[in-house]
Amino acid sequence: MAEPGMRDIYFFDMRTKEFLRADQASVSESGGIMVPANTTLTPPPSMEDMPPNTTYIWDVKGNEWQLTHDYRNVPVYNINTKERLSLKLGEFPDPAITTLVEPADPRMEWDESIRNWRFPLEVLKEIKNAELKQAYLDAENGPFHTGVKGTAVKKGEMEDTEEIEIVIRSNLTSRDHIQLLLETPAVKKEGSEKADDLVVLRDFDNRYIQITREQLAEVLKAQKAAAIGYLHRKWMLQERVNDAQTREEVEAITWDSDWSDVDSKGE
Repeated sequence: MAEPGMRDIYFFDMRTKEFLRADQASVSESGGIMVPANTTLTPPPSMEDMPPNTTYIWDVKGNEWQLTHDYRNVPVYNINTKERLSLKLGEFPDPAITTLVEPADPRMEWDESIRNWRFPLEVLKEIKNAELKQAYLDAENGPFHTGVKGTAVKKGEMEDTEEIEIVIRSNLTSRDHIQLLLETPAVKKEGSEKADDLVVLRDFDNRYIQITREQLAEVLKAQKAAAIGYLHRKWMLQERVNDAQTREEVEAITWDSDWSDVDSKGE
């Protein structure tokens, strides 16, 4: 509210006529007001009642405030080209060819049935196959329970007699290390004609476990079997992805799918 001897005035943009701000002007003793250019004494309606993406502009001819669309700073996208559009004051995005939702990935396409962006079936298959490949690598690099048990020892000592299962990676690097250890000639103990048949292996959990060379061969065998199994799972699941006819079929396929489900393909 204006102070005594002052009057509220309202500025609007010279070009766009949109409301800018409220201010005050002095009232002369005779009651006259020096009104600057691009102002009016008529207050705009309450800003709190404005719908989203609108603003008030001054209608010079009608001498009143009018509500108009304002999408100048709102992201609007063409659903056919994915291009972000620049709308002028007063322009309203055509709902038939535009959306306010930004495509999260350039490979997405507009799906009118859900009024949103989503991946085409073939792109979805590519993404799913990449997920399965990563899951395969994670499985090979993750802990694998070999089923082989050895004696837990402290580094450099052989006093602990606790028996624990060897947990190890099944990836190629780990298998090569085990293979190299197997191929390393056993060392004979001093004063003995018999080579030492024991080796100490550090497993996935950084535990030192003493086993025989025969057990070491079992570890390698188990690793190879796991690696083949993981690879088979990846191949079968990716084949199922490639054969899928619907998005729902693709999305339902995960690395944790039951083996029975994977093996039943084609039956």
